[in-house]
Amino acid sequence: MQVQNFPNATIAEYGKYEKEELTIHAIKAEIFRRGPVTASIAGKWLKTYTGGIIQDDPALRNLGTTHSVSIVGWGVTATQNMEYWIVRNSWGQYWGELGFFRIEMGTNLLGIESDIGWATPKAYTVYDPTCEGYNLDCIRTEIYQDPSLSNSFVHLSLA
Repeated sequence: MQVQNFPNATIAEYGKYEKEELTIHAIKAEIFRRGPVTASIAGKWLKTYTGGIIQDDPALRNLGTTHSVSIVGWGVTATQNMEYWIVRNSWGQYWGELGFFRIEMGTNLLGIESDIGWATPKAYTVYDPTCEGYNLDCIRTEIYQDPSLSNSFVHLSLA
């Protein structure tokens, strides 16, 4: 299927953590506050990844970064009590664990904890799929509303 329309998005704010600010707690706090963060990693090491948690290996430390990914969350193993990052890659759902991978937290494997950035959306375009044809009347611009700033975006259904 060919793409028929190309959405447009703008950024409200963005930033990058300086090396002295980077801790696993700062990264977790940023994800909790604004959502996924971008991280630079040594991408060539991911080519053979098929699943599981990438665990501490001295060969995977202090590497130059060549690829960007999104850290979307974290978890902990039940048996080893090991914390890990949950990371989205851009290579599609057939790679890794449905397009994601997990990597041990706190040891900067693949350089994942050395270069972290964040951004929040502002305005973005929305195409109305029920609209006849493709014209400017079918496109509207909306402003992103940060749900952490107001409870009015939370809708509860008590059934």
